[in-house]
Order: sequence, then structure tokens, then C-alpha cells
Amino acid sequence: MPGADQPASDGNNPFIKNQAEAALFARLSQEFPSLIKEYSNLPDTEGGKILNTDIARELSPEYREDRTRAAEIHEPASKFTKSLYSHKLAQSTPENLEPRVLFTAGGAGAGKSTALENVKALSSKAKRSEMIYDTNMDKLDSAEQKIQQALDAKRKAMIMYTYRDPVDALVNGALKRATSMEKKHGSGRTVPLSTHLKTHVGARETIQALHEKYKDHPDVEVRAIDNSRGLGKARQIAIEKLPKINPQQLRKELHDALEQEYASGKISHAIYKGTKDYSA
Repeated sequence: MPGADQPASDGNNPFIKNQAEAALFARLSQEFPSLIKEYSNLPDTEGGKILNTDIARELSPEYREDRTRAAEIHEPASKFTKSLYSHKLAQSTPENLEPRVLFTAGGAGAGKSTALENVKALSSKAKRSEMIYDTNMDKLDSAEQKIQQALDAKRKAMIMYTYRDPVDALVNGALKRATSMEKKHGSGRTVPLSTHLKTHVGARETIQALHEKYKDHPDVEVRAIDNSRGLGKARQIAIEKLPKINPQQLRKELHDALEQEYASGKISHAIYKGTKDYSA
């Protein structure tokens, strides 16, 4: 596990695939304390309370020049977020907050932050929580590890899964967000179709497993929000009532939806190219 002020180095990692990835890994191994300060000053982190790999990508100047390159720096951005999490767990809980980590879960474009704000009982807990780990939780082993880290550090854990129809999450979530970023910054963060599919299928399976594992644990809560009811209408839903996802059917639906958005001129070629993935 990385130390409080210095994560393990990846400078000699033979699997580094591009210059942007190598540059951020180098900064992570050599300038971790400075990166923490830089990250905490970024918009939407609430001074570093919110841990989010998508926001951490902004630490890369190569990414800021072209946000369709998000996948290229995923590994160092993810590693930074995990290292920051370990660093924060090693600190004392701020006096005005409760010793609890609130984890988000759900597929790309599900609207996790917005849905959380619309459910007052959960948004109140989020505001009082020591930190919010904003992630997809699409891998069970990784999710369990993060939860155990919180418990080992004498924190409580709350997992908040947001469901949204994956096609709607693509069209009115991920693609609209990318287009908005493109207008503001000149390029928008894209999510390859295969990743979009993986996050929705994986998060749905993970939340079911976590619900079953921790249903009787006194320091772990698992909750779900249905964000498929329209803007501002998100509400809590029982885990057992969450819709199932058919991966094969969804793969075709996502492909068709992307082609339709591009053909109708609603997204740029850059966003289309960054999202299209022939393995999806």
C-alpha cells in the first residue's frame, strides 16, 4: 500500500502505452503531495472531499488539450484517486463531518451526482460524510477492497447505486455531457461504447452482490436510486426491484443509438470517434 505522501512508483511499468499516461504516472510517483493540492483546487471536488477519477484526468495537460483521450490516461488517474483515498483514510475525520465514506455506483452517464441531490435523505448523508468516492463500482473485488479499507480505518461505508436505462444514459447522459464540455473547453470527455456497456452491466451485478454480502453489517449501508423517471424525479428503490440488464441486447442498442445521434448531427465527429468502439 502507498505511504501517506508517496504512492508506489510506476516509472518502469512496461505496460505504459502512451506519452500522456507516462507523464501522469511520473508526476504521481514524484509529486504526489503537489498533485493532492492541485486536485483539491479543481472545480467539483469540494476541496478534495469528492474523489473522482474523471476529475483526476484534469491533472493531465495532454488530456486537457483533447478530452476524447480520456481512456489513454485512465490508469494513472485511477491510481491517483486510489492513492488519495488511502491518504485520506490515514488522516483524522474533520470535526464537522461524520466518519463515513459514501460510495457512488452505477454505469457511465447514469446521473449519480444529480440523482443523489434529488433524494433528500441521501443527499443529507452525503453532505455530512467525510468523503465521497464517486465511482462506477463495476468490479466486485475492487468494490469490496474499497469498502474494507474504509472499515479497517474505522469508518462506516454507504454505497449508493444509481440506475438509469443504459441507452438513455448514453444519449442524454454521456453524449450530452461530452457535447457540453466540447462547447466549453474545445473537447469533450468520451466513454467508449465497450466501457459504457461494461460499467452498466458490471455495476448492476456488483450492487446485487454487495447487497447480499453486507445486508446485516452494522457499518455498511447499500442503497439504490431509480433515475429513469425523468429529470428531478429520482427516488429510492429496493435492490430487488432493480431492472435486469441483457448484455447482448444492450450492445446492439448502444451501437444503434450512437449511430443515430451522429447521423442526426447531434454530436461532433470527434465525440463520435471517441465513443465508437468496434469491440462493443
